[in-house]
Amino acid sequence: MSKPTKVGSIYLLSPDGFVNDPDIGMQESEWHTDKPVRPLREEQFTTSREAMRRSGVRIYVVESATFASIQQAADHGWENMQRITPLA
Repeated sequence: MSKPTKVGSIYLLSPDGFVNDPDIGMQESEWHTDKPVRPLREEQFTTSREAMRRSGVRIYVVESATFASIQQAADHGWENMQRITPLA
């Protein structure tokens, strides 16, 4: 991971009024609303790595060959991932 990104925020929103369309975008993972939304809470972060870590994301740094192996694996890289330690 190179130079950290600038300060950013993640906003907690109420799900009220949001809908998803399983036929477009990221299907069940993408929700939207046409109405204005007021955030319930804002969390500020100094780096994207900090934001991911505090949100429960495991960060793995691998070489290009390992990444290609993970992408091509029949098990979607599960066996490879068991041998890799995420960043602390």
